[in-house]
Amino acid sequence: MGRPARRAKIETPRQALDRLYAETVDCGDMARGWFDGPGLAWREGLNPAARAAVATEGLAITSRLMVVMSWLLHAAHAGREPRVQRFAGSPEEPLPANHPLAGTPGGAIAAKSRELLARATTIASLFQEP
Repeated sequence: MGRPARRAKIETPRQALDRLYAETVDCGDMARGWFDGPGLAWREGLNPAARAAVATEGLAITSRLMVVMSWLLHAAHAGREPRVQRFAGSPEEPLPANHPLAGTPGGAIAAKSRELLARATTIASLFQEP
């Protein structure tokens, strides 16, 4: 006999929002640490077009994280039983495989920022009050 199937843990809206908040803050810390640290020296070795692509994606990462954080900090999300608000962000395509950040820690950060944006969309669709 095999093991019984594990039940998926069902999160409450509060748990989902709190977890997304913590991961968004962590992603922001990772972005700052890499783009202002090792990524800065790495970027200097790139040609001008690649440097521009990296800078543009860095701004996009910041924008994604700000959109998610702004939504998370909506007053209706405060308290034990939040009233989940509509989320205005929209999922984005993955970072192209030939992007200069692909295969770097910056690429992983870009992917995580896209995932957080998608999760905010999912949380809003699952828990939003009519």
